[in-house]
Amino acid sequence: MHMADALISPTVGGAMWAASLGLAGALAVGLFLAFSIGQSLKKNPLEAVAVKYGGMIADVAQFPPGAKTREVQAASIDDLARLAEHSGSMILRVTGDKADEFAVDTGQAFYRFVMKKGGWNDAQ
Repeated sequence: MHMADALISPTVGGAMWAASLGLAGALAVGLFLAFSIGQSLKKNPLEAVAVKYGGMIADVAQFPPGAKTREVQAASIDDLARLAEHSGSMILRVTGDKADEFAVDTGQAFYRFVMKKGGWNDAQ
C-alpha cells in the first residue's frame, strides 16, 4: 500500500502544481485583457457608448422634423440613457464625420447630446 501511495503522490502533486500554474496564467491573461479593453474604451469614448448602450441605440439618418423646436441639451450620454429608460424610448443616433449625435424623444422634449470623434465631449 505504501508503494501505491509513492506512485500516486508525485502524479497528484504534479497535477496540483500544473493546475496552480494554469490558474495563475489564466488570471494574468484575464487581467491583461481587462486592462487593454479599458484603455481602448478610454481612448475612444464612442466605442464605450456602443458597448454600454448598444442595445438601446437605434441608428437613424436624421432626427424627426420639428425636433429642434423641442430640443434640450443633455449633460452626458449617461443622462440621455436614463431619460431613455425612464420614458421607454430608444436612443437615436445620427453619425457624422466629426461627431455622433444622440437623442431621446420623449414627446414633450427632444433631449440631445453630441459626442465628438477623437476629442473632448461636452453637451452642444
